[in-house]
Amino acid sequence: TSSCLTSARQSLMGKEYDVVIRT
Repeated sequence: TSSCLTSARQSLMGKEYDVVIRT
């Protein structure tokens, strides 16, 4: 995990994916 990295969960097609977004 970086200093400016936030892990968010996005639901795609009913499935849960762990995506990393930069803030």
